[in-house]
Amino acid sequence: MWLTKLVRGFENWALPPVCALCSDPGAAPGFDLCAACEAELPAAADTWCAPHADPTGQPPPPAPLAGLDALWSAFDYEFPVDAMIRELKFGGQVHYARILGLACLRRMRCASRPWASVDTILPVPLHRDRLSERGFNQAREIAVPIARGLGLPLVQDRVWRQRATAPQTLLAADTRRRNLQDAFAVRRPVQGLSLLLMDDVTTTGTTLAELARVLKAAGARRVSAITVASATGHGSA
Repeated sequence: MWLTKLVRGFENWALPPVCALCSDPGAAPGFDLCAACEAELPAAADTWCAPHADPTGQPPPPAPLAGLDALWSAFDYEFPVDAMIRELKFGGQVHYARILGLACLRRMRCASRPWASVDTILPVPLHRDRLSERGFNQAREIAVPIARGLGLPLVQDRVWRQRATAPQTLLAADTRRRNLQDAFAVRRPVQGLSLLLMDDVTTTGTTLAELARVLKAAGARRVSAITVASATGHGSA
């Protein structure tokens, strides 16, 4: 632990963070956004959906989210968050993953806690064809600084995407669930675990809910999810 802190301290001294949006100094060690640009990020309402009544009085989620115990998003899918996500996924700008992950983590530390008592973070998997095409899983890259900041293990091999599916962005909401049928399979034990799914964007929540259903059928005790952004009227999961 001390060696890690020493290395990070040296990196921040040798390569101080610079805002990726305006080139001013970063707001925190290792965080490539300045305070002014971070303040302008389109923060989502600090609420989370849960399928049952909870002490905060949050209403039940829509039917597509019923498989999740909680769903929370850090930001609205608006500029500049949407632009950074697009550049990450389709422009190969992997450095945005760390920026988005740290921005999400900083929001999480000030927000409600659907991730309390989590055993591990599980990024939503990509099918091997999509992974080969893109070269990385954006959900996993975003999750790395979040897992480190929360002190939680990050695992990728408990579940896999066994079937290639049409992009959810091309489908109407009522066909997205059929598109994901038999798409996910559990390949390592999840019995009794509380899992936190991580993804970049959600619109209907269909992908997250289907993955939660598969994990719970395999014995997971609780499945919650966080995303960097929540979109309405935009293509997403």
